[in-house]
Amino acid sequence: MSKKRKQYSASFKAKVALAALKGDQTTSELAARFQIHPTMVSTWKRELMEHASDLFDTKGRKQNDHQHQIDTLYRQCVYLKAFDDATHLKQELTIWFEWYNTERPHQGLNCSTPNQVYFKQAA
Repeated sequence: MSKKRKQYSASFKAKVALAALKGDQTTSELAARFQIHPTMVSTWKRELMEHASDLFDTKGRKQNDHQHQIDTLYRQCVYLKAFDDATHLKQELTIWFEWYNTERPHQGLNCSTPNQVYFKQAA
């Protein structure tokens, strides 16, 4: 039986990558400190350096989120069904958006639905 790979949280990866960027310790020392393989330290450091500018690029992030939602909609709703007319398409899209916002948990929202997050913040 194979051993399941350990998955690390984004905050842990960021902590390791920031420590690596500091340069106070070698990659091997950081790997020993965080009990991970040295390759992971280098990989996470490189990913942080490559994607750090994305944190400040709100326009690009919003476009990517929007494109991701459109792609998901197309794969899950439009591609799998045949529609008789525009009214039927509108009904199916309404059902899909309702499901997407109220029932489907989103990993980026800590497994909450958009409605749960939105109405929690509004309260």
